[in-house]
Amino acid sequence: MIIKELYISEFGGIKNKALKLGSGGGLTVIYGENESGKSTVLLFIKFMLYGLQRRSQSNIERERSLSWSGSVASGSMILEYRGREYKIERIFSDRSRVPEKLSIVALDNGTPVVTEKSPGEYFLGVPREVFESSACVGQMRSGDINGEKTAQSLSNMLASADESIDTASILKELNSIRTSYMHKNQAGGSIFEDEAKINSLRLKLDEAKNASLAIEGKAESFEKTKSEYDALRLELEKKDALVGQFNKIALIKRFEDLRKKETELPTISKEKEICAKKFLKTDFFPDRTHVAELRAAAREIDERDRALSEKEAEKKAHILGFDIKDAERGEIAEADGGKNEILAPALKAKADAKRLKDICVGLSVASIISVTAGIVLTVLLGILTGVGFLVAAGLLTVAAAGVAVRAVKLKKEANALISSLNEQYCADESNLAERIEECLKALALRRAYDSKNARLEAELALAEEFYEATRARAYSLLKLTLGENAEPEYSELVSEAQRMTDFLDEYDALVREEDAFLRMLENERQLLSRYDEEKLKSEITVSIEDATPEAVEAAEREKSFCTAKRTALEGRLTLLQNELIALRIKAENPIPIADRLAELEEKVRKDRAFYNALVLAMNTIEDASASMRGNVTPAISKSASEILSRISNEKYNILRTNTQLGLTLDIDGFGVSSELLSAGTKDAAYLALRIALILQIFGDDRPPIIFDESLCQLDDKRHLSAIKLLCSLADEGIQIIIFTSHGREERACTALGAEYELITL
Repeated sequence: MIIKELYISEFGGIKNKALKLGSGGGLTVIYGENESGKSTVLLFIKFMLYGLQRRSQSNIERERSLSWSGSVASGSMILEYRGREYKIERIFSDRSRVPEKLSIVALDNGTPVVTEKSPGEYFLGVPREVFESSACVGQMRSGDINGEKTAQSLSNMLASADESIDTASILKELNSIRTSYMHKNQAGGSIFEDEAKINSLRLKLDEAKNASLAIEGKAESFEKTKSEYDALRLELEKKDALVGQFNKIALIKRFEDLRKKETELPTISKEKEICAKKFLKTDFFPDRTHVAELRAAAREIDERDRALSEKEAEKKAHILGFDIKDAERGEIAEADGGKNEILAPALKAKADAKRLKDICVGLSVASIISVTAGIVLTVLLGILTGVGFLVAAGLLTVAAAGVAVRAVKLKKEANALISSLNEQYCADESNLAERIEECLKALALRRAYDSKNARLEAELALAEEFYEATRARAYSLLKLTLGENAEPEYSELVSEAQRMTDFLDEYDALVREEDAFLRMLENERQLLSRYDEEKLKSEITVSIEDATPEAVEAAEREKSFCTAKRTALEGRLTLLQNELIALRIKAENPIPIADRLAELEEKVRKDRAFYNALVLAMNTIEDASASMRGNVTPAISKSASEILSRISNEKYNILRTNTQLGLTLDIDGFGVSSELLSAGTKDAAYLALRIALILQIFGDDRPPIIFDESLCQLDDKRHLSAIKLLCSLADEGIQIIIFTSHGREERACTALGAEYELITL
């Protein structure tokens, strides 16, 4: 079969595109960069031959096939098959009520081809899975030959000479049927189960014969027990009637007891009045809250008394820690500006006097020096030269005298100031500053004392106020129970609280007793209200004097004994009745059991005969499969070896395969597994095996062989040899279609001078 033309109406991302492949077969190279649509064209070829996969099989491929805009896949293919041209048209839509339309027409006469098969199965004779796993060669990757389906197809062909007949599945199904009849360990299957049923029926037949004898014995025991039960039931009715009489007598006595207790109620109420008169001194009736308030008032009086005592002690302990006169002097010193301001005039006067004294001394020294210089110069140089120095000495002496007078005056003023301060602060000149500082400190202490004293007096007044208020509240509480003469003291409050507690305990106990007595009376009235005392008396047939406690106890005991015995007999009757029912259910008619037994024995005989025939058929199929594999596998190995030799430039001449498609290469006389070879050598070997398988599977009706990036891992030399091989296959009439994103396939075909058609997407 040769694909001649493709027209893609809507498919994936392609619309209205026509592709003409090599005329009369030959080699076609379809080149395109990544994302150019090569995979879409390959999917379109599969779509035209086999349609879309079901959703459960390939959702991704299905989504890639439908047009992106309208969820439609449509187009046509023109192919040549056995010398005639055919046109396949196919439309698929997810949105149409009839999702798919297909037509196959012979172009020479326009005759439609009527077939239930897909075009691929009609023209190639193989299903989609076999076509994809054989004629569609993808990248080899790790020596895989497009999955397990190719190996399975070859295995089917080797075993049955027909790749569509899955011998392994048939043997598996036959083995499943065989196992359903009898497991290998003879401990399972329908035959095993039927034989178990036969044994069970034989036991059941024996049981049916013995069941009737057991039924007679159980029936006799049942009747005997029932007679005993009926007699006991009559006796129990008598005992129950006697107990009923005693119960009516007990009710009559309860009526009498109720009337007696009702007469005791006033006495119980009177005891509460006596208790109140014994304790209460006023008309006020206390409660637990009043007692709690008394105890709280006692605690508060105690706390307020301690607080007042503490404040009085603190006030008493607050004494003067300073001299009052010194504090007064400090107040004057503070008003005068403090220590520095007070001492500043005297200190300044003394400092000025000292400075003038120093100036006076300096002037005197200068005067003496001038006199000495004048005398010396007069003697040595003449009178005129020393006169100036003598005059200067006189002026200096006069100035020194004036300064000395001013210094004495300032010193007197300073001494006068210091003397005044000494009299004011009671200190001599040496410690005047310290005395002023002491007076200022005494002033600070007086102020702190006055502040604390004012605070203590306020706190003491507040404590006295709280104490008096607490006593007033305590008096109001005590007055309620003790009257106007109450004394709100701590001991009195505690004593009264305890007295009221004792009263309430005793009174509450009497109240509870009265309440319990009233509840008992009410309950008894409600209970007895359901009965009529006179009617009960009229129904009594037993003397009231005979209803002694001993007689009542004996009647109750005898009734309980009879009741327990009746319960036991009821249980025995139920057990015997159930046993009778069970025996009657088991007591089947032996005739149907015997018929069923004979029927099962005949079925087991036939099933065993079928089982033996099934085992014989499986052994025959397995022997035939092994024989076919042994005859065909060498032919595949021979063809693959020749192809590999051409690809590897005669480096590898022998390729061997086993029945599981395992590969080995002969290298220097040694068989080397394909798993030990380089990726390129491994791909070349599997490429050779793939082509050999295609030639073997399809025979004369050879399909187009599609290579999808299959040669990308071969080195340049082997790549050229592989292209040369594919060109020779094309020359032999096999259509070769190569999908590639590389340019070396085109360069290799050009270098070999091969005839090929290039389609660029």
